[in-house]
Amino acid sequence: MMRMAAVILVFSMGITLFTAVPGKVTAQSDQGLEAVLEPVIEKQMRSAEIAGLAVQVMKDQQTVFAKGWGVADRQTGRPVSTESTLFHGGSLSKVFTATAVMQLLEQNKIRLEDPIVRYVKEVKGKVDPGVTIHHLLTHTGGLAHNNVNTAARDERTLMTLSDYLQKGTDLYALKPPGETIIYSSDGMALLGRMVETVTGKSFAEYVQSNILDVLEMKQTSFLQPPPKPIRSRITTRYHGSKPYTDDYLTNMPPAGDILITAADAIKFAATHLNRENPVLQPETLALMHERHVSHHPLMRGRAYGFNEMVIGGQRMLYHDGASPGTIVRLVLAPERKLAFFIAYNSNSPHLMEKLTELILEHYSIGGEGGASSAGDVSPQQAGKYAGAYRPYMFSTDSFQKIYGLMSQLDVKTDGKGNIVLPKGTYTAVGEGLFYNADELKENLVYFKNNEMYLGTNSFRKLSPYETITVQGIILIGYLLITLMQLLGLAFPAIRRQVKHKSLIWLCAGAQLMGVSALVGLLATLVFIDPLEFVYGVPGYFRVWVYLIILGMLLSICLLYGIMKSKPSSWGALYCVLVVIVQVGCGFWLNSWHLFSGTLI
Repeated sequence: MMRMAAVILVFSMGITLFTAVPGKVTAQSDQGLEAVLEPVIEKQMRSAEIAGLAVQVMKDQQTVFAKGWGVADRQTGRPVSTESTLFHGGSLSKVFTATAVMQLLEQNKIRLEDPIVRYVKEVKGKVDPGVTIHHLLTHTGGLAHNNVNTAARDERTLMTLSDYLQKGTDLYALKPPGETIIYSSDGMALLGRMVETVTGKSFAEYVQSNILDVLEMKQTSFLQPPPKPIRSRITTRYHGSKPYTDDYLTNMPPAGDILITAADAIKFAATHLNRENPVLQPETLALMHERHVSHHPLMRGRAYGFNEMVIGGQRMLYHDGASPGTIVRLVLAPERKLAFFIAYNSNSPHLMEKLTELILEHYSIGGEGGASSAGDVSPQQAGKYAGAYRPYMFSTDSFQKIYGLMSQLDVKTDGKGNIVLPKGTYTAVGEGLFYNADELKENLVYFKNNEMYLGTNSFRKLSPYETITVQGIILIGYLLITLMQLLGLAFPAIRRQVKHKSLIWLCAGAQLMGVSALVGLLATLVFIDPLEFVYGVPGYFRVWVYLIILGMLLSICLLYGIMKSKPSSWGALYCVLVVIVQVGCGFWLNSWHLFSGTLI
């Protein structure tokens, strides 16, 4: 539903088509790859309103393809260049943070089993003392992924990394450390702060002098705000045809947001593919790339900082990055000595998967792999896995719980012992393990103890009450009952039963505020870009919450008015029903933590 919000918003503004402007192709250009990518890119850029896109590919430590399409800025017409156009790298920052941590490990300044609170004193009491550096590097620290207050619109509201960890996030714990993989930007922010406390330098300064300068990544920067010389080369970020006008400065640079060109990204990739490099020793590099955790031996897992992808029996490392108006991906295929980087200034995720598939197929990486013969699973056995699941990623102790509601994944069976997901049908290959040969990355799904694991993502099975269907019924039921009660006041017979005008006004006020607040909340979640929350909770969202609280207070006043005014039995019953519905709605919304300290 959150993804649909972006689509609805684009259509509400109207679609503006543009023609992609071809970029310069390097002398070393894989013409066969260009022929494969060109028609797909140009078509998708038009249909998805992508302004500009860059692709660079390296094979055997040599760039074999580099090209930019479209424009970095629609107003100026500045074309995309793989050498000079800077993209907001978002979570791609995490692999640089992990690299910095591995450097400290080499220097014996830290140990992987050290608790993070040893180095980041400001989070003592907020983070389980059992959370180690190893846990955070593999996203097994059990911490929630915070989506709110992670960025600033301008330098005036920008937080330091220390301030963000103390004031900007609550560091909610979802699971004990080491139990499961739960993607968390807050965890990587903790590692970045550790780099600061161990080295005595800011995170940006350390990475600049120990990684970027060493690799001659002259365009790339972690500095917030970005240095003036590079600002003119940063892509304008777009939501459909509408540009984002803020600066987008992140409060948590170690988790995102690096500014990087395609050429610099490939320089970094080359270092990770070359065992003899100036950044990490071969033994450290091997340790970093090793699979350290997975949900099942046959499933892809996580290295230190990198995610893992296994396609056609080929193991690859990759990391995505997303910020409002930009998506990037860096992929390393060590066995093939292949690396590629894709970036574009749009929120549309679909083109990224298609381009990844095309590039891998071009270099003969694909086909089946990772699972074999089907197991003997009866329809009854498969049926126990059916139900609604919600990702562990989002906190259940704050209003960000609602992100989980929007991310619900429904699991069904086909009556033949197979599992059906939105991605397709999965066939049993073992106890709780199902396989889909048609899926590129998420070709295995695993069920255990009312939990589901899809790749490196973990989900918990929901009770019927928690599902979006039941929650939707409650919402619709509340709106219908309240509107019927409100319309009832238009009938003289009901007004005569209530008698006192003050009670009538209290009833109408409580009902109007409740309906207005819920409609406002729903409209915000459906029509407003969810990425707005990275700058903090929008003021209009708080208004809806305050209206709900005011409606509840009016309901309490109404209850007092009933006791004082003593209307007729039917009038009292009407008023009591109004109180029950409005106060009940408040308790229901409180289960989504809308009355938490973050919002009021």
